[in-house]
Amino acid sequence: MVARIPLIVNPDAAQIQELPAGDTLAVDGLTSITATADGTIAANAAVILTSDGKAKAISTVAESHGSQGNWFNHTGSVQVKAVNDVHWDTWANDVIINWTDSNDARKITVGVKSGSGFNFNPVGQSFGSQYTPAIASNNNGTGIILWRQSSNSGDSYGGDLLYQTYVLSDQNMTLGVVRRNLSPFQLNTNDAQDRLYIQYLEKEGNSHYYVMAYRWGTAGANGQKAMMRILKWNAQNNVELGTEVAYEGTVATSNSDRAAIRPKLVALEKGRYLLFDRGVWKVCTRIGTDFRIGPSDGTAGISIVGATATDAHHPIYDPRTKYLISRDASVTPAGLVIYSVHGERIDYHFKVNLPSGVGNGHFEMTDKGQILYSYIDGAFGNGKQIIGTFNDERDYVTWATATTWSTNADNMGGQPRIVKGDDGEVIHVFYTGSSGNEDGAVNTSQTATTTLTEDNFLGFSSDGYSNGQAARIKILGSTTTQSGLTIGEKYYVQDDGTIGTSKASLGVVAGKALSATSLLITPV
Repeated sequence: MVARIPLIVNPDAAQIQELPAGDTLAVDGLTSITATADGTIAANAAVILTSDGKAKAISTVAESHGSQGNWFNHTGSVQVKAVNDVHWDTWANDVIINWTDSNDARKITVGVKSGSGFNFNPVGQSFGSQYTPAIASNNNGTGIILWRQSSNSGDSYGGDLLYQTYVLSDQNMTLGVVRRNLSPFQLNTNDAQDRLYIQYLEKEGNSHYYVMAYRWGTAGANGQKAMMRILKWNAQNNVELGTEVAYEGTVATSNSDRAAIRPKLVALEKGRYLLFDRGVWKVCTRIGTDFRIGPSDGTAGISIVGATATDAHHPIYDPRTKYLISRDASVTPAGLVIYSVHGERIDYHFKVNLPSGVGNGHFEMTDKGQILYSYIDGAFGNGKQIIGTFNDERDYVTWATATTWSTNADNMGGQPRIVKGDDGEVIHVFYTGSSGNEDGAVNTSQTATTTLTEDNFLGFSSDGYSNGQAARIKILGSTTTQSGLTIGEKYYVQDDGTIGTSKASLGVVAGKALSATSLLITPV
């Protein structure tokens, strides 16, 4: 065998020399790259590539809770009766609260984020004693409100299904002109949960697309239909309504049949959304200003455990993991049921029980792919949250100890309404005060976060660097010095930038151990 000796060019001596023993040949652009350090980077540290092309050490933020503040203070007998839903708008940095007061006046209150709290508009938008409006935010400072005017309103819109665009600026919401949906519409006034629905789907070009669903026809009479249509808005004055489609293809002929028309919508991504139709959930796809109801293979959709027409039982979809999560309160102990969405197919994975003593609540997936479950432990009691972490096989969830975000919280059976904000924050909206003196309150919880994502891991630093220095980063195919490794084991980048054999939150592969101190940087 012919010996191969690595050689290097020594420009200072104008000679070709043998690579000194123990040195590693790193060719910039092949096994390493040079990038400007964003902050301090320790030697042999895992680094990420920032959005502006710099190398940065991985950092984390721990779970914490902010200070409680009010968005409505009761005056006399006027107090908070219901928190209907909550939305977050990243561009405007606003929380949008859709609520009802004790006089059955429907209102929308907007608050702009200020430090760890909010500044709220004390007036807000009022919809009088109309039916509860539905809000769809496009997360870009604008959105649409869908609502039905009371039949005895005394104006030209009495009993009509209407919609208005809105624009946010700080804690202010400016409404556009009132527009008819061009269809007669009727709510069942004896069923508070029988609401119309609108969901924001996506932006395509300069236009925003929404889907709305509702029950069409006259209350108490045969012929009612389940209707759905797409709405296209260019965020200025041009609003285009898609074809109104009776998607069930039949009309109601009995009281029970009419009561079964309770459409609900959950946005997915890439123009897809879930439709709740007579007990089953179906994946639908927007096609221009029309839509296709799946599954296209002719199957009837799926009955999701615990996910019914009741507002509080809607499943939550996480676009990063493709998980669809529902709460099953029909058994003791109650639990969460995990599904996944692939194309037009919804697949069941597993169910995990909630810890003993955890009651009715709402939940979201955090930025790290954990489950946050928010609940209130009693009337004007403690507002709490628990964090659930998936195992590496993602077939089990381990719950952490509950932490408290309020010591005076209530929301009757609805429990706190929550919405994800930015940078790992979750906003809890609830009642506070005492019975007969309910104020509207809000608190923000910071969930544990990491700057690592599935696709921003760059490699390991060759040395220690300070902010602004040119840092050499070892990338795929190179080796990095670590400690305590087991030969042949695969290692993953942990949330805090260390390495370990567990997949952590994101499953980012660091490499494979060649020795107790050497890690080959490889994706497999």
